[in-house]
Amino acid sequence: MSSPSEHSVSTVVDVDDKENVVVARPAASDDSAANRAAAAADAPAKPAPKVPAAVVWAKEHMVTASVFTPASTLVIILLTSIVAAFYGLGYLGVLWDPQSHLPNVKVGFVNADAGFNFSAYPPAFAQAVLQQTGGRTIGQVVEATLLAPSSAAAGLFNWQNLTGVPHDDLVNRVNNNELWNVVYIPANFSDVFLLNFNFGKPQTQLVFMNIENIYDQARQMSVVSIINAVLTAIVQTFSNAFAQKLLTSINTNPVDNITISAPNIRLIANNLHPIPNFGHNFATYVICIVLWLSGLVTATLLSVIYMIRLPFLKQHGIATHLRTPTRIILSAQTVSLLLSFLHALVAWGVYCGFVGSPTSGFNPDYNSFVVLMYTWFIAATFHSVALCLCVLLGKDNYSLIFSLLLILQLATSSAILDPDVMVGFAKVTYGLPLYYANRSLKCMILGTSCSFMPFNTGIMAIWFVGMSAITFVVGRRNVFRTRTAVNKAETA
Repeated sequence: MSSPSEHSVSTVVDVDDKENVVVARPAASDDSAANRAAAAADAPAKPAPKVPAAVVWAKEHMVTASVFTPASTLVIILLTSIVAAFYGLGYLGVLWDPQSHLPNVKVGFVNADAGFNFSAYPPAFAQAVLQQTGGRTIGQVVEATLLAPSSAAAGLFNWQNLTGVPHDDLVNRVNNNELWNVVYIPANFSDVFLLNFNFGKPQTQLVFMNIENIYDQARQMSVVSIINAVLTAIVQTFSNAFAQKLLTSINTNPVDNITISAPNIRLIANNLHPIPNFGHNFATYVICIVLWLSGLVTATLLSVIYMIRLPFLKQHGIATHLRTPTRIILSAQTVSLLLSFLHALVAWGVYCGFVGSPTSGFNPDYNSFVVLMYTWFIAATFHSVALCLCVLLGKDNYSLIFSLLLILQLATSSAILDPDVMVGFAKVTYGLPLYYANRSLKCMILGTSCSFMPFNTGIMAIWFVGMSAITFVVGRRNVFRTRTAVNKAETA
């Protein structure tokens, strides 16, 4: 039999001193939950981890240590680093190595060389010349040097062989941005080459063999300068090599009493729209920057006035004519439009001041008043973008995005280089308004790329109408919410 202690339940007697009552209750076994809890309670507490004295001091004396949690600190570090990296890579990336993107640049080549006219020269001389050129004209020799697949120059540009295209048509293609440059070999090229030979008499005059270089400097000054430098180097290298070959040949196999001077082949510039000075090159960009930043200031001030000050004015019976959210937001957009004209007038006036006249300094096809009105249209478009972002993101948040958008456009919208010589990322500029505004002003001020004026205007009109519509819908809703909040505060 088992002992009674194995089956009986032990009891604990508690005595309530106040009531003098004896209460019996079951005693907890050693392995019961209550016993473990009591043991844990009686156990000595673990010492708290020691906080470094520097951390304690920072929390007591530094605002940032009290405000930023580890999570918020991580977010700030990651977000700001990503933005810095994005713009660092983007800005340097699009400007880093334009020469490596020259194969994207379309350069036309035309060989209009009519060939040799040996009627005034001895037959032996004619035979010797054709032997050295392989029976080709000098224009064909240059063409093979530039366009042959095995040529080092062939891969430098996106060459377009346009031999047979009329000269005027070539000029139009450069004007319409279909080509950056055209290398044009004239009809008398081979005959001029013959003038470098002398029969029994010393050379009295150096005769240059000119190749016409058709380009539009105002399209993008930096890119044109790079292209022209490369073309000049190519022609000079070919000229030196070709002259050395001929001189060696004549000295080795003299023909009667013929001597030859070094044929000097050079590029002759046909600049369709010369830039008068360095400031003209950047005038269009500066005007766009001024108008963009004026939109930033305007949107911020209008947000403060219409979204914050106006509800409190109405609360005191002032500005009662603005009774509905529709009238309020339309009033804000109207004021923005009027201010955009003022800012356009200022930007236009500053340019006229530097030019020295309110009527000169523009493309003859556009008088100064038309330029002023179009500048107003550009300013209104930029203001509509700023006001739209302001009502979408709030006046405290939109300015960062608006400013970053400006920086992105300055890097990609032909402000420094053309997208044709940038990385593919730069193509984002084709969807942004500053590129088209800048191109329109280039037409009106410098006379270049004017065939794109209707397209430029259409793109900016889409931006203006789209941003204005979004501003009206979202802004009206925001005004309604603000008015409702003010009404609740009045009744509270």
